Amino acid sequence: MAKFEINSQNIPPDLEPDKNITLWRYMSFASLCEVLMNDYIPLISIDKFSDKSEGIILREHISKQPNSYEDAIEYAIKTYYKSTYVSSWHESKNENASMWDRYTKGEEGVAIKTNAKLLHDSINMVKSNRIDTCELFKKLMAENEYLIPQLIIKRIKYIDSIPSDFQIDKQSLRQRYDLLSFFYKMDDYKDESEIRILKSESPSAYSYINLSSNQLMHFEKKERINYTETLQLKIESASILIQKIVVSPYAHSQFIDTVKQTIRRINFCRNSPIDPNIVIESRRKGWV
Repeated sequence: MAKFEINSQNIPPDLEPDKNITLWRYMSFASLCEVLMNDYIPLISIDKFSDKSEGIILREHISKQPNSYEDAIEYAIKTYYKSTYVSSWHESKNENASMWDRYTKGEEGVAIKTNAKLLHDSINMVKSNRIDTCELFKKLMAENEYLIPQLIIKRIKYIDSIPSDFQIDKQSLRQRYDLLSFFYKMDDYKDESEIRILKSESPSAYSYINLSSNQLMHFEKKERINYTETLQLKIESASILIQKIVVSPYAHSQFIDTVKQTIRRINFCRNSPIDPNIVIESRRKGWV
């Protein structure tokens, strides 16, 4: 098999130059209410994903690194996955039946419709859940020169097999190309047409793999960095981001009115009100 190297030629494509592509986020009604009330998008920790092949390219490569400790490699992978957060969006001109089935719960599912430009422009800041930054963490950052990037927003690149000879050079590490391993997925998932928002709260996984057992013990027990399951990705305003809120085709006939009434109540707590008329029925209503 040919050598697989993440570089500027084969990295997953970003959203340039066309930012007017239509994006969808399928969710429960409860999740929608949180987004509207708080103006944030939740980013979920990679280690909570059911797809265990997430980042497998990097995991395989790290496990083969010379002059590294087995315990350190295991800790590196565990920490890196816990501290890398993702929000996934579906690229499509219209609704998608499989997305309704896969990502909404029963009759109370909804989908946010927006475009890539609105999503990109509405993002304001990331609220970090990290409680303390320990001295060893600071030292790792200083010694390795690895940069913590701002948000990365790219399309997923679908591949047919796990590369057996993954390479990444030092310069690419400094540019945090290691994070791009989370933008490759098996082509079994290509129907998701995923665009992913990613934020890392950790140095490169390579920072950890040469730590001794004593250093790891100190890192884990005495000066731990606390990560949570989600980050809150603040947006300027849900009223700007959201073009339409589409109600699940499986919803009962009165559910659309429930969503509109809820938005009217939420508007009392918002500086920028949301027009209830952006809530519409699914184009698949009547076909299911």
